[in-house]
Amino acid sequence: MTAYELTELTINAMNRLDASWALFLSVHAALFGGIVYIDRPLKRTEKAVLIMAYGTVAFYNYYLIRISQKLLSGLYQDLAEIQEIQKLELHTLEFFNQFSQSAWGWASHAFTITVHMIALVVVVSAIILDGTLKQNKT
Repeated sequence: MTAYELTELTINAMNRLDASWALFLSVHAALFGGIVYIDRPLKRTEKAVLIMAYGTVAFYNYYLIRISQKLLSGLYQDLAEIQEIQKLELHTLEFFNQFSQSAWGWASHAFTITVHMIALVVVVSAIILDGTLKQNKT
């Protein structure tokens, strides 16, 4: 595989990661919009179904993001090896090499876990407290 093919795969993996984060943001925007839009308090069964559905989507999204991050990490290592073996002096490969040497791996995993845990707490709290908040509003 050439450096150009690996670079293309890396960019495709980055796009996949971006799409996963876009899905994450869209789901949360839709959930909050739905909770705010419904005038009446949610019933217990609606809350339970919403929490289970959200938990499933959140877990699946976290899993997809972690797979993409691991794939990118492997691609960065492959690009660094190709650059070293073929003695290529391309700025793009140097960028990917420097990026992979940074705190990318640990920081991206910690960021992903933190964001998903905060979102879980906020969403589940908003669903559970939905009736209480709407009753206090009137």
